Amino acid sequence: MRFFYMLMALSVTPLFGASLAAVLQPIVFEQPLRVKSKPGFLTINPSFDESLSTVTIANADALPLIEPKDALNIVHHHLEAEALALALENTLTERYHIDGNLKVKLFSAWASPLLCDPHWVLELTDAPRSIAQRMLLSFNVRSGEEVVGPYRLTVGCECWQESYFTKERISGRTQLLAEEFEVHAVDILSYPQSIVSASVDLKDYQLSQGVIANRPLFWRDIARRPTVKKGKMVNAVAQEGLLTLSMKCEVLTPGFEGDFVTLRNLQTRKEFQGRIKNEDTVEIYF
Repeated sequence: MRFFYMLMALSVTPLFGASLAAVLQPIVFEQPLRVKSKPGFLTINPSFDESLSTVTIANADALPLIEPKDALNIVHHHLEAEALALALENTLTERYHIDGNLKVKLFSAWASPLLCDPHWVLELTDAPRSIAQRMLLSFNVRSGEEVVGPYRLTVGCECWQESYFTKERISGRTQLLAEEFEVHAVDILSYPQSIVSASVDLKDYQLSQGVIANRPLFWRDIARRPTVKKGKMVNAVAQEGLLTLSMKCEVLTPGFEGDFVTLRNLQTRKEFQGRIKNEDTVEIYF
């Protein structure tokens, strides 16, 4: 290597008309040392052969500065339990299509791992088929290109929902009116039965059994009210081209809008099928 530098110096001497001593002056050979620096000098120890001498280059201040790698500038962030609980609330609300305010509490210890990116994403990998008061969840945390996990945690859940509460005892088989109920915030997960949300329009339902006062209205208490009931008189309408035929008929089977029901002609007593259009009209087809 020393011979190589001397050969280079000799080869450029004729070009500049300088003496050999002037060419070799900026280059100083030292004993092999580790990489070091001092004002005005940059020392480089070639890594491909440690037996070579270290070369010191004069006027190193003129060389461009080398910025540190981005990895050295990374600021890590702790994933705290409060932030994790909030992310679980959002993820579980979307997964189970929850109509209400979900609250999640961690039952397992959380070590608050370090993340390289403050904008992280929770990836749920395993959860029960339905929401419950106590659940075991599996998930990863994606932070930039880094995936932290997997984790398995036991969490407690509360789901607060605006729901119907009975004011007084109501007998069964009656049409429901919203005025008969109060609206309270209820933790629906604390009840074994499904509770009717206050967002449900009660005019489409009727009681299937009597309910006592001062308790939530459960889905088992109500049934969808049929569009036409058995025994109701409706207009049976048949249309072909510009010709329309209408007659009074008796409904023999209850049904909802769009259902086919059995009708009876009041004059001929003949029975036939028709499709429910609304509460007063049933369409017949030939």
